[in-house]
Amino acid sequence: MTRTRHPRTFVRSTLAFAISVALTSSYAQQSGSSAADSSLVDSSGGLQTIIVTAQKRKEKLQEVPIPVTAFDAAALEKTGAADMRDIASRTPGFTMTQFNVGEPSYSLRGVSSNSDSAAGEASVAVFVDEVFIGRPAGANFSFLDLERVEVLRGPQGTLFGRNTAGGALSVTTARPSQTPSTRVFASYGNYSAQELGLVVNRPLTDNVSARVSLGYRDRDGFSKHILTGASLDGGKNISGRGKLLINASDATTVLLSADFGSDRGEGLGRVPYPVLTTAGPNASIPVLYPAGTDKRLAYSDPTSFQNRDVYGLSARVDHDMTAGTLTSITAYRNTKLDQYEDLSGLPAPWVLVNKDRVKETAKQFSQEFRLASTTASGMKWVTGLYYFNESVVRDESFFTRFTLVPVAGGDVRFNQDVKNKSAAIFGQVDYPVAKDLNLSVGLRHTRDTKDADQAAFNLDPTDATPGIPLFPGQPYHIVASKTWDADTGKLGLDYRIDRDKMIYASVARGYKSGLFPSQNNSVQTVGVAMNPEKVWNYEVGAKTEWLNRRLRVNASAYWLDYQDLQQFGLTPGLVLVTFSLNAKIKGAEIEVLAAPTNWLTVGGNLAFIDSEVTKGVFNNVSLIGKELPKAPGQTRTVFAEVTQAMATGKFSGRVEYAHKDAYFNDPTNSAAGKFPAYGLLDARLTYAPTGDKLEFAVWGKNLRNTLYQQHVILFLNNGFSTFGAPRTIGASVNWKF
Repeated sequence: MTRTRHPRTFVRSTLAFAISVALTSSYAQQSGSSAADSSLVDSSGGLQTIIVTAQKRKEKLQEVPIPVTAFDAAALEKTGAADMRDIASRTPGFTMTQFNVGEPSYSLRGVSSNSDSAAGEASVAVFVDEVFIGRPAGANFSFLDLERVEVLRGPQGTLFGRNTAGGALSVTTARPSQTPSTRVFASYGNYSAQELGLVVNRPLTDNVSARVSLGYRDRDGFSKHILTGASLDGGKNISGRGKLLINASDATTVLLSADFGSDRGEGLGRVPYPVLTTAGPNASIPVLYPAGTDKRLAYSDPTSFQNRDVYGLSARVDHDMTAGTLTSITAYRNTKLDQYEDLSGLPAPWVLVNKDRVKETAKQFSQEFRLASTTASGMKWVTGLYYFNESVVRDESFFTRFTLVPVAGGDVRFNQDVKNKSAAIFGQVDYPVAKDLNLSVGLRHTRDTKDADQAAFNLDPTDATPGIPLFPGQPYHIVASKTWDADTGKLGLDYRIDRDKMIYASVARGYKSGLFPSQNNSVQTVGVAMNPEKVWNYEVGAKTEWLNRRLRVNASAYWLDYQDLQQFGLTPGLVLVTFSLNAKIKGAEIEVLAAPTNWLTVGGNLAFIDSEVTKGVFNNVSLIGKELPKAPGQTRTVFAEVTQAMATGKFSGRVEYAHKDAYFNDPTNSAAGKFPAYGLLDARLTYAPTGDKLEFAVWGKNLRNTLYQQHVILFLNNGFSTFGAPRTIGASVNWKF
């Protein structure tokens, strides 16, 4: 059954949290602030202004009539954000799980997708410097020299467009400037964690500047092989980026970018958890893995690994004309994933041995043209064209031994060779219909085409019967193509009560293209495309500042009507199935930031999600009334930050706690797939000597050493799980000159 919450309980919880000023995700300072300046208060005594580009133009966060959470470079450093997992824990309604480094699953307001089909994309899209990242393996990366991260909640079906049915994660990297600077940073922590980085910014001429960023991270694994002591969950990353900014004329700028990233990761420590039944074929579990065994000890194959290589090139041209600013963004990206994982997590005589090997290469090209108004007041508009072309070759093989039914074991490979194309025309107008009242109208027409060449092979010539997961099907080779057209957009009103307070309401239409199922065991269905996802989002909200801008309170409430939410599941017979759900989602979010004094800032956020499946069947079982996966009923974050100047320098300290209610990882709401509630406590203490360019810090994450699940595979009514990072502590130094 779905959760039921009494409205009075909701109101009391919201008011209590707001009164205690324990909310916000508005951690960001104004872009370009010194990392050593940890105060969120500006020179006038009010809260810092936050600049975002959520509507493809630079605007103050408090003037954007959509729910956005923003983190700038200083905020990312103060919170120790290393990747998107750190953003998820600090953003209302944002949940992230991860099967492996190449298959993260982002969920905003209960909307997520876990299909790994080469013909599919995530329901929550990732953009880097306004370039859409097509494959999950390319959308999960280490942060390096960023200017800002913005989380746009709800469908963004007009300006961001491509596959943003659930929301958009927009990452902006730092741009070159004419101010010369060099930054060196390093850190060391437990598990032999090491980080080194270098950022160099130089003017080359009066009109040309360059910026180069290099980063290296390495650490031992959090888990160990139970017999050999071999490390699991560890790995290293090397990344870099180069940018060249050319002021070609007073009206034209050209920004050229190149980046790369390389990951060499160990295998995952997957263990039997939760174990709900030890009867029948599960009888060997308590023998092999007794109750109370440290969950950081695993039987996972120590030769497993997670390797990934990514690189990209882009060129952005901005040209000011009488009609407006013309922007061209041309980009190419290449992603390679090579992954081998032990899915069963137990040795013989456990009934199942299942090894998963993935090799994927994805190449994408995108081109966007935009023309936007340049007026600071009055009517504002933007219009544009978008084109995307992607080629994905994905080979995935499963080696299986099933002791109960030996004939079901085997060696099976699925090949996918897919071409994904998308083209769109879009526009949005923000028109002042009366004093302080604005009307927003946005429209986008999208055409998506998927061409899929898929095949399944039995690699064991001695076995006449194909193994799991192809069993009981047969090898096949099928070619299929499908095209979809969709019209999406937004209609909104916003009213400015006074300089510091705005209310807004909107109706938005979101869309994500259809896909062809992957790893399918049925030749009859592998070539049948799934329907696109479609969603209506109804939202009201307010953005307000009080007490001479020392208190910021932003809130929103929404109702989502979702159709054909694409899901991917494993049946008890180990058959991989792709299916769709209809669902209703309602929720509310509130964010607050307060600066009672110049040396103290407190804040946090609170989000409620109530989701219910209204249509859907999996493995011949109705899912009506179930909760959506990755949709915790409540998430909340609280923090306090203190800054104190002294004769010798400046001290700052930050303590932060993030909590998620229990949630299900699968739409069947199985007991084995339910993640218990958990909370993470982080802290950081920094010291910057007076007149120096140095900053020293000591930090800790998950200080209570909370054990929390990162992913689970369900089989025979039990779960086989991986876990998030344990307590990590360390020290850092940051030197700017």
